Amino acid sequence: MPKPPKKKMLESEWSHFVEGQDVDSHEMRLSISPDEDQRASMSKRLDLDSIEFVKADVTLKRRKGNNVVHVMGRMKAKVQPVCVVTQEPFDLMLDETLEGWFVDKESAVSFAEVKRERDVVKMLGEIEITDEQSDPEPMVNGMIDLGEFVTQNLSLALPAYPRQDGAEHELITEEAQLNDKSPLRKNPFEALKDWKEKR
Repeated sequence: MPKPPKKKMLESEWSHFVEGQDVDSHEMRLSISPDEDQRASMSKRLDLDSIEFVKADVTLKRRKGNNVVHVMGRMKAKVQPVCVVTQEPFDLMLDETLEGWFVDKESAVSFAEVKRERDVVKMLGEIEITDEQSDPEPMVNGMIDLGEFVTQNLSLALPAYPRQDGAEHELITEEAQLNDKSPLRKNPFEALKDWKEKR
């Protein structure tokens, strides 16, 4: 019976592929970083002014006879988001732990084995069981894209409303300098009185 055609590998702004079958019970350790062009593309995707650097140290491992690959490690990055108060870019340092689970859904190994693996780990109390572990990310053509994995974790680590240190104080100072006679600083009871007089 002919094998089905392989899916086309879709590269992200930064892709670093690892063959899933190359990962066994012995730990595979890697240090990866995007180049300048890749960082520029990642900045656009993540709505950042720039990314100065990203470095991830990761370890990949699987249990003997199991099809689930466990990825863990640490990511450090220096990025420049735009402050929501000043509208100016500022430096932001990130230091985040990484953890993910990947499985080749096209392999002959069933998800019953994935469940058994989860139960074994839970019984041994080695690590906390996560939603990802109970439903691992799918590999594509047996490959794990570590670059995309790190990029997604970087996105999750970014603040929803980036604010530079001291930006609140600058805003308060500007408001304090408004003229006392400005309608923006009028006492709310005075405004009510004015409204009644007009009526």
